[in-house]
Amino acid sequence: MLREEVLGPRGRLAELMGQKDVYQAILSDALFEKRVQRQQEFKVWLSSRLQIFGYHDLPFGAVADGSKKIDQQFDFSIKGTPAQFGVMLRQFALTLRSKANYQRLACQILLPGGRKDAGSIPPDANPIEAKISLDKNRLSIHAHILPSAGTLLRIRLTGERTLWDLWDAIREELEKLGWFSLPEIPEVTASTTPQAVTSTEAQSQPANPTAEIWMTIPDVGPNREILRHWHKGLTCEQIAVRVSLSRKTVLNRINKLRKGYGAEVVPYRKSNYIKDSKKKLS
Repeated sequence: MLREEVLGPRGRLAELMGQKDVYQAILSDALFEKRVQRQQEFKVWLSSRLQIFGYHDLPFGAVADGSKKIDQQFDFSIKGTPAQFGVMLRQFALTLRSKANYQRLACQILLPGGRKDAGSIPPDANPIEAKISLDKNRLSIHAHILPSAGTLLRIRLTGERTLWDLWDAIREELEKLGWFSLPEIPEVTASTTPQAVTSTEAQSQPANPTAEIWMTIPDVGPNREILRHWHKGLTCEQIAVRVSLSRKTVLNRINKLRKGYGAEVVPYRKSNYIKDSKKKLS
């Protein structure tokens, strides 16, 4: 079928006339052009898939299909619930508006069963839909919970290619919060011979005690989520927005967790320490 597609009238006539040299030359040139076309189509597809995860510096250079407009759809899975994502996205949109490029940014969160913007998002809301607009550009996100845990984002970008910058900002915020992370690619060493690690070497290798230390406490309510955000450096106000609690409740939870599990698990912040010291002195 591919041969019939690439031959054309001249190639088919040469085949009927028995002109094998002409026929083979036409077929060879046509197949080469088709191969180059397919390679370019694949590069465009691969470039768009890698761009979802923030890879822009590709080894084969920048690739585009020639159009200034995009209409891209893709799925993206994250941790957390749709409601938590909606709260985070609304708060992040407010932060983005302070930047010159996003002053006209509009964000609307829609709850299931209604098309009106939600003033508050219930913790069990599922699914939710987010509509973000910037001039004539549109970014829509349909978030619904996954059976195995986490949330699936179904995303559509419609408008100019600069929409990728907006998606990059959202994805980077998700990565900063620990809701999404790219797997690390192990470095390949020059040596191909596997070497056994002795018990002495294993003991001498330092462990990382702070890696996901929040997983060491019981999974009760939002405690692990609060502690994870605390280790990421977020303030009580920022954590409160993400777990749908008040700032005071989050602060009380942190103090209670520190009292129960120690300062190694729930470390002090410098500002908090200074405030506590002043209270004691007074």
